[in-house]
Formats: sequence, structure tokens, C-alpha cells
Amino acid sequence: MAGVLLVVAALYLGKTLFVPLVFAGLFTFILSPVVVFLQQRGVGRAPSVLLVVLGALAAAGSVAYLVASQLLSLAAELPTHRAEIEQKLADLHGITGGGVSRLVDMLQELVAAQTAPPDAPHPFVVVAQPAESGFEQVKTFLAPFVGGLAEAFFVLLLVIFMLLRREDVRNRAIRLLGYGHLTGTTRAAMDAGARVSRLLLSQLAINACFGLTLGVGLWALGVPYAFLWGFSAGALRFVPYLGIVVAVVAPVIFSIATSPGWELPLVVLGFIMVVEIVTANAIEPILFSKKTGVSPLALLVAAAFWTFIWGPIGLVLSTPLTICLVVLGNHAPQFGFLAVLLGDEPALEPHVTFYQRLLASDEIEARGVASAYAAEHGAVAAFDMVLVPALRRVRRDRQKEGLGARDAAWIADATRRVAAELALDAPSGESVATDGARPRILACPAHHAAEEAGLEMFARICRASGAEVDVLPQRTLPAAVESAVERGGYGLVFIGILPPGGLAQAEHLCQRLAARWPELPIVVGHWKRPKSYDQLLVRLREAGATYVATTIAQAASQALSAVTPAAAEPDAQGP
Repeated sequence: MAGVLLVVAALYLGKTLFVPLVFAGLFTFILSPVVVFLQQRGVGRAPSVLLVVLGALAAAGSVAYLVASQLLSLAAELPTHRAEIEQKLADLHGITGGGVSRLVDMLQELVAAQTAPPDAPHPFVVVAQPAESGFEQVKTFLAPFVGGLAEAFFVLLLVIFMLLRREDVRNRAIRLLGYGHLTGTTRAAMDAGARVSRLLLSQLAINACFGLTLGVGLWALGVPYAFLWGFSAGALRFVPYLGIVVAVVAPVIFSIATSPGWELPLVVLGFIMVVEIVTANAIEPILFSKKTGVSPLALLVAAAFWTFIWGPIGLVLSTPLTICLVVLGNHAPQFGFLAVLLGDEPALEPHVTFYQRLLASDEIEARGVASAYAAEHGAVAAFDMVLVPALRRVRRDRQKEGLGARDAAWIADATRRVAAELALDAPSGESVATDGARPRILACPAHHAAEEAGLEMFARICRASGAEVDVLPQRTLPAAVESAVERGGYGLVFIGILPPGGLAQAEHLCQRLAARWPELPIVVGHWKRPKSYDQLLVRLREAGATYVATTIAQAASQALSAVTPAAAEPDAQGP
């Protein structure tokens, strides 16, 4: 917390230094591809940089000249529309029953009361100020512009330097972070550069098209100074959230002030809203097909934060700065909290979200998580990647986190219900049933009731391919399993293990079954791949198991192959 407060204080106090640096970096991101393009065509580094910078300055100067000329013309023309403005005020007076005018009169009276001299005369002294000289007047007039011009010139020098020495800047940053972080630094720089460049170029293209469309449309509607309104709308759209609102106000108010009726202002407002809706919902999703990696909520919070730190300039810079912070969190472990707070990746894995919602007794949302994963990846994948990992957490929390027996049983039952509602994909390949005979499989849990839910998922997959599967309850003793095999004529026995625990019970059952029926295939599903799979495989093979699987999909595939005579291979190996 102390480090965060120190950084925030440094950003706030160092605004004069940091803002030009950030702007220079953003302009460098925008102009670098053009410089590289010219260099690849045989133009030298320095001429390429000068050509690109001069071209950018010429374009910016031309636009600034046009905007300034239209602003001056607008300022000179507005007084000529006094009659239209008075007519609109009269219309508003009639519509609101005089409410607006009474409000204006009240405000004027309050202001007059505060500024009027008191009734009783008081002696006062008038201090005469000497008249300012011409030099002082010029100095007072130019003072607000000098700081801005100096800052702009500083940004220009930084951009030129960064474009000329971009490799040197990159290498010094790597040296500063240390050679031990070379891989992470390189990936972070590439990732940040790609995301920020994509964002800036996409925004530039979108806002330019937006401004051009708006300008042409307003010109066609007969709104004066259409170029000015189009340019201002495109430029203001770089400001998140507030820019488009400000861009709408000016042309609407001007159309109200200059048109004789209310039709044109309403048409202008509707046209701008339609263009914004189409741009935001149709064009932006196409150009932003590759995500910036920042969640919408994080962008809103970041906009408020950077506005608090740097004012309106911070609002403009909030999105690229937030992207850089997310990239830093993705590639620097000590800043991983930034990726969690600001990134658009899910905060929890699907199986963790599923389990957490069941812990909260919210079966409806848990079902939605599983259904969404199944819709994207298939029901079988949802079994292995969402439901079974949740069951493993039930087993772990039952032992270590104090999860009650009643809650554990309810979560297991809810998982079975959710699994039963997921629609299986059409089975691939031919049915295992031949000549009307359906192979029979006996499925039994190793040691815990939660394994029954996994066995039901296994059974659904096998039944969809034509096999007949019977699932024994968890309390079935090994002797009862032997009796069921003897009576049922099963072609395969499947034993499910849900770690932790259960391996010893599965070994014992395999030994008993293999001793009585040496030719009976036995598939063991250990639903968590251990660190040493080979040791697990050897241990269960020595106990009598034929195959060992670590997923439900793999277990079903091996079991169906084993009970199908044409597909069975005597020397088949485990995974």
C-alpha cells in the first residue's frame, strides 16, 4: 500500500514531466510503422523520421488552420442570428409555461442582490492602477500560450529522439530491468507495443471515419460549418465516455440558434445518434476484433483515476496507460494483481466458478457456467474440465477445509443433476452393439460417494454409443462386486477413483477380480493425472488393471474399445 501511494503521489506531483513523456510515447507508437515502412524502401533513418514528422506537422497545421478559420467565421456570424435565438427562447417560454424564463429571472435577481451596493453608504478608497504598457498587455495575452507551446515543442523533440534512437531506448530499458528478465521484458515490450499500436490506429481510423461521416451528413442537411463539427466530433471521440456527449452539444445548439424552426435540430440530433450507434455497435467490434485485454469496468475506473491524477489530459490517456499496466501485470509476476484487477480474462477458472456457486447453494448459476462451457467445448469436455475438478475440490475441502458432510453430499448431487442436463454430442464412429447384442459394463466407485457422479458421466458416454452400463453404489463391498460380475455377464469392469485417496481400495478390488477372471478387462479411471503417471500405471497394472485413464473421455474410449471385439487389441497399451 505504501508503494502504491508513493507511485500515485509521484504521478500527481510529476505531471509536468510525465504527461509529455506519455504523449511522446503514444505519438512514437503511431508514427513508427510509417518510419519503418520508409526505411524498408531504402530511405535512411534520419530522412525517414524527418519526412514523417514534417508530414504529421503539415497535416496537423492544415487541420488547425481550417478549424481556426471556421471558428473565427462562426464567432463573427453568431450575432447575426439573434432573431432566431430570441424566437427559440419564446418558443421555450410557451412550451414550459414561463418556467424557464422565471428561473432565469430568479437567477438574475440573486446575482443582482449579491452585487448591489448596501443601502447605508460606507466610505471606501479607490486605488487607481497605472495603465499597462503595450509590452505588458502582449505579455499578459501570450502568457497562457507560452506554456502550451513549450510543452508541445518538448513533445516534438522527444518524438524525434525516440524515432531516431528507438532501439537504444529499448535496449536501455532491458538493461535497466536486468538480463535475467530478458525474456519477460522482450515479451512485455512486444505485447504492449502491439496492443497500444492496434488501439491507437484503430481509434484513429474509427474516429476519422466517424468525423467524416458526420461532417458530410451535416453538410447534406444544410448545417453551416459542417467540417468544424465533424472534426470536433472525431477529435472529441478520443475522450472516453464524455467525448461523444460534448461532440453532440455544439452542432445541436448551433442548429437551434441558426434555424427558423425545430425540425433541423431534431434531425441533427437523430442523425448523430444513429451514426454513433452504428459506429459503436457495428464498426468498432470489427476493427477491435483483437481485444485490448482490458475489461470495460476497469476502463471506467481507470478513466476516473487518471482524470483525478492529471485532469482532462489523463482522461484522454487513460486507455493506453491502462493497457500498459495490464501488460505489465501479465508479464511481471510481482505485478500480477494488475492483470487480475484490470484485465478482461475471467478472474476464476470455470471449474472454480462452478464449485464456488455450488458452495453458495446457487445451482442455477452453476448450471449456467457448465452449460456455457459445454456449448463452446462440448459436454464431454465440460465433464472433464468443469464437473470432475469441482468434485475433486469437494473431496479436498472435505478433508482439509472443514466442508460438512451434508454440504459435500448436496454439491455432489447437484453436480450429478447438472451433468444429466448437459446434452451429449453425437457419438463418433459406429455403435459398439453388434447383431443386436449390447456389451455390458459394470462401473463401481473405489471409496467415496462423490465418485458416483463421475461414474454417471462415464455411463452416459458409453450408453450413447450403445453399451449397457450398470453403476454400483459406493457402499458395495468387494465380495458384492464379484457376485455382480458373476451374475451379470459383464464384458468389462470400470473402477473410478476420485483423489485424494482411493488408490489402495482400487488395487485391492483389481487383485480380487483379476484372480477370479484373468481375461476380464478392467479399466481404472484415476480422475487426476498424478505427477508420476508411469508409477501409477505400473502399480495398477501389477494389481490386475488392463487400462488406466485420467479423464472420463479417455476412460470411455478405452472401455468401448475393450468391449468391441473388432477394435480390441491384445497388446494395447495405456496412455
